[in-house]
Amino acid sequence: MGDIGQWVLIGIVLLAIYLGAKRLDELQDKHESELSRLRDEINNLRDMLAEVASGVERVAYTPDEQARRRFDSLPPLLPESLASCDSGQEFSLLLHTVIPDRIMPVKYRHRELTFRSPDQKDAVAYGEAKLGESAEYSEARILFSRPNKTATLRGLADEGHVKEGR
Repeated sequence: MGDIGQWVLIGIVLLAIYLGAKRLDELQDKHESELSRLRDEINNLRDMLAEVASGVERVAYTPDEQARRRFDSLPPLLPESLASCDSGQEFSLLLHTVIPDRIMPVKYRHRELTFRSPDQKDAVAYGEAKLGESAEYSEARILFSRPNKTATLRGLADEGHVKEGR
């Protein structure tokens, strides 16, 4: 009778371990599903917050500040943009002047691109440019700095950083 009692005791212990493990597995599945639901709710709240924030930005910023933020969000104008274009090709650029602080459209007609350093860190694009819808083009150049990822327009009455207008 002692051997049967031990086998019954071992069976009961194994059954208890199995049932406990099964219960732990069920609890883990339940917690994972709740965690997934909470993550979905957090993502939905983030989306709602982003919508509200963009609405606040449109109301809180002046048109000039909005234009500056749009200009800052544009990708930099790089020499590669002009390297493959033909002489005489026109580009619409945005010019950010410092004094006075404003952003203006510029028409640029490309002539040639020259690299100033052997490792092509700096380049100069030569061409003609005009501010907005003014009638005459003036000689202008765009100075590129690859390390700073900037392009600076020189030669017009107003000078400053330029980016490709989109």
